[in-house]
Amino acid sequence: MAQHISEGFVQGLVDWLSKQSSMTFKVGEEGEPLKGGTVYFAPTGAHIAVQGSKLKLLFSGPVRGILPSGNLLLESLAHSFGNRSMGMILTGMGNDGREGAHLIHSFGGLMIAQEPASAVVSSMPMQIIKEKMARYILTPLQINGALMAMERGENL
Repeated sequence: MAQHISEGFVQGLVDWLSKQSSMTFKVGEEGEPLKGGTVYFAPTGAHIAVQGSKLKLLFSGPVRGILPSGNLLLESLAHSFGNRSMGMILTGMGNDGREGAHLIHSFGGLMIAQEPASAVVSSMPMQIIKEKMARYILTPLQINGALMAMERGENL
């Protein structure tokens, strides 16, 4: 997850989310193999990406003023998994993730957008919806249910 969050708050968010869901949430580590049912967060000061079936951390500074970059993460997912890639655009300001979502969509992967009325700031998910890249538009509760269903091997 490329969460735009103030420095020092990533681990607290991971800890809080871990208490709210049966899924596993953790700060990703360089070279860590991907594991189903686990949500990996970029550590403070790093971009997170996927290379093959492992995590890649990049300490290269902001990309287009953003750190961590949603575009970089989504593009790496598209290139690693093609039509099996899946990405989500949640609450946020601006257009980070747009190009990566477009790539996942163009490869036939699955894009989910947070339902704008449930977002604190809706410009990021609205962009994906307007450009018809979101296959599903879901509330946070529905997103949790969808992720759990996918973990069980069920279709959405």
